[in-house]
Amino acid sequence: MSAARAGLVTLLAVTGCAGSNGSPVDAGADFAIGPQVTHIGPAATTCCMVTNGAGQVLYLANPIPSMPDAQGRDQPANGELHLANPFGADFVLAQQVPAFGYAFSPDQKWALFLTKTKTLRYALQMAPLEGPELHAAAQVTAVADGLQNAALFQQAFFTPSGRYLVVGVLPPKVTNSPDLHVIEMAGGRDVFQLVNGAFDYREEVTPDDTMVYADSTASTTPGVPSVEGLYLVHLGAAPAVPPARVDTHVTNFSTTADGAKLVYTRSNGDLVMVGLTQPDQLTLATDVTAFSLGASRRGPVVYTTSDRALHVRPLIQPETVTTPPSSIDLFSPVALSPDGQHLYYFQNVERQNSLGDLYHVALPPAARAGQPSLVATRASTVDFHFVGDRLVLLSDVDGQGTTGDVTVASLDGSNLRVVARGAALGEVVTAFPAPAVPAATGQIGYGALDLGTQVIDPVFAHLANATADFTLRPIDGSRPIVGALVVGRADLLDGGGEVQLSHKVHAGAWVVSDDGYVIVYAGGATWSRIANNWIGTLGLYQTLVDTAPAPPVLDGVTELGPIVERSLFVDAPMANPPGIYFVHY
Repeated sequence: MSAARAGLVTLLAVTGCAGSNGSPVDAGADFAIGPQVTHIGPAATTCCMVTNGAGQVLYLANPIPSMPDAQGRDQPANGELHLANPFGADFVLAQQVPAFGYAFSPDQKWALFLTKTKTLRYALQMAPLEGPELHAAAQVTAVADGLQNAALFQQAFFTPSGRYLVVGVLPPKVTNSPDLHVIEMAGGRDVFQLVNGAFDYREEVTPDDTMVYADSTASTTPGVPSVEGLYLVHLGAAPAVPPARVDTHVTNFSTTADGAKLVYTRSNGDLVMVGLTQPDQLTLATDVTAFSLGASRRGPVVYTTSDRALHVRPLIQPETVTTPPSSIDLFSPVALSPDGQHLYYFQNVERQNSLGDLYHVALPPAARAGQPSLVATRASTVDFHFVGDRLVLLSDVDGQGTTGDVTVASLDGSNLRVVARGAALGEVVTAFPAPAVPAATGQIGYGALDLGTQVIDPVFAHLANATADFTLRPIDGSRPIVGALVVGRADLLDGGGEVQLSHKVHAGAWVVSDDGYVIVYAGGATWSRIANNWIGTLGLYQTLVDTAPAPPVLDGVTELGPIVERSLFVDAPMANPPGIYFVHY
């Protein structure tokens, strides 16, 4: 057995104590043991963690910061890729791996990662994480060459079932427009391919692994040009059962939540619905420029026409709402409230800055259904939260799309009120602490959970008074934004105050536990030229009571993994010693 094989077997044999969700199993009661901070892996500068819950972690050691290529395009950092677990086992998988060019498979059986080839492109490798065959199994080469110097999920995605990875692969001597390959996760087999730059087109996969995709019709008939066609193929039956063509001259498509229906637009403006399991077809509307589907199997479908009017209809019923012309921006996202009674959209959208003017439309049976009303100007298009009968959003976003004001409104957009200023876009989190004892649940008040006699209020956390410094380039590709980390409870919706946890926290350098009880953060952030990132001191805040476990003592922290059963991985490249830590509190 080779040394590399032996190292991998040793690592994975130790992880036999891990739970099925990738988190370590506590072998016994804690008996009030204090926080535990354990250094794992080499004492080295580290970055760019990808975790499998709190059970395993992939990370780069001694990373080289990102540099532009010959065309001036940004390239990711790269370094030595390690796989480690909480028990101290650590294994080197590859050298010169791009930041985040690795992942764990959804079934938690494989570590996927890129390795550099002689062509200076990358192969896709799969290392097994568990199973009785470990002593005989080697790493699997799923794709021998053709991946690019980029994060894995910039050039691939898992299907909803987790059974397949759809990946773009450049053929030899092709610099753009990768082909499409489908890798079966059970063993790394390449089970389906589409050539001629097919990955440049759009794909969507249903829960039963039916892939709907656009591709050129590749006409070989003289005088008949190729057009964009819409196809479907069941990945479990491919390649024995070839793809079926649904239609041509298709401009956009989407599948319903249950994967049973396909809705698409033709270049002539027809909006069409087709059954994926039975050959029924229905034209829903004409003159359509864009559409979006609701989260239910019945839709609704929200679409715009060339006059920029907004229309709403269930998939198999007549239209229920039509707004006046020029109501909606061509680039506007749309959103529905959880009860399906309120629709939101934007005008004057600035896509680069993720902002626009937010409008509301009530849906039937409301008395004023279909009549648009302005909710807020310069509202964030990426921060949109529903808490019971309230809407939480960011308004008055700045010109760089960096910060805005945390604003609360009724679901119809009325009673608008600013509760906090200077919050970083994409950093507003709403969490419900889990009950200690399971009970029947319902919703009351401002979204609090009614657990019999116990009422659990939501917790709001965000960065306040945030600022951006675009001259700094964090090595992990995170946003160069820092601000004060603040927390509020349900009374924030009615004018209550917030608690400041730290005056300076880097965007993304704070996480809420899986049960909602604890926020862990890297406070007092300062820029480190050695780590090429903001570093801070590990802090801990308990959301429900004023007393909390003592915070683990750890400085020089840059990244935090998710908290699972009071455990997490922490990247601390400026700690003593530097590197990856496993923290349990």
